[in-house]
Amino acid sequence: MTAAMAIKMGAPIRAVVAYTATATCVTALTHSRDFIPNINIFSDKAGRSVPAPGRGPLSVAREIASPHPSPILDLGYRARQLEYRRRQISQWMENERDLLQEELELRKQSGATVAADFVSARSAAIEQEAVRQEKDALATYGMLEGSDPTIAPLRRALAVYGLTTDDVGVVSIHGTSTKANEANETHIYNDMFKHLGRTPGNAVPVIAQKNLTGHPKGGAAAWMMNGICQSIITGVVPGNRNAEYVT
Repeated sequence: MTAAMAIKMGAPIRAVVAYTATATCVTALTHSRDFIPNINIFSDKAGRSVPAPGRGPLSVAREIASPHPSPILDLGYRARQLEYRRRQISQWMENERDLLQEELELRKQSGATVAADFVSARSAAIEQEAVRQEKDALATYGMLEGSDPTIAPLRRALAVYGLTTDDVGVVSIHGTSTKANEANETHIYNDMFKHLGRTPGNAVPVIAQKNLTGHPKGGAAAWMMNGICQSIITGVVPGNRNAEYVT
């Protein structure tokens, strides 16, 4: 459910689904500074692809390298911008109300008739526009909605919560344990983290639960999300029973 609905109902918030993308069923877990887990979900969509999965998930790491990271990734910068934008909205509302009063005075001076509901309708329109501007500001500086070719979708989703790829604590993968899977999937996430600047040597534990659940097709992402939530609750990253060796 949405965060607003969970709060309204008093439902326990086990995790936040921070980002989804259609490109092998994978969930990646991070923890924000207040320890609310964030889950990012990628799936490989329906189509003719290598049943390994394919290399579609690499798209969440796509970005044009820049020597100067965008300041919008910084929480402090976004907080300043949001505060400034809110001051602008407040000033805009005050200015619009002043203009409305001036318009009323001019109408009275000219002898024009002012409808009884004119002021309330115009005031409501000003307030509605202010609410729209507030939502737009929160979307831009709070949830980082939008896109930028220099910021990978996954990097952007993590930055919403002040996180980086170094904060990814565990990954739940497709994990078919086929030769095609071994050649594709493990390399995909290694390439992804390397491209996004994860510190070398900061290994990511992997969960591959397909040996327990089988192949649930369309429900795979939901099952894996539930599994990773169980890992959050217990604090245990379950081992992969059919892993024969690790290199």
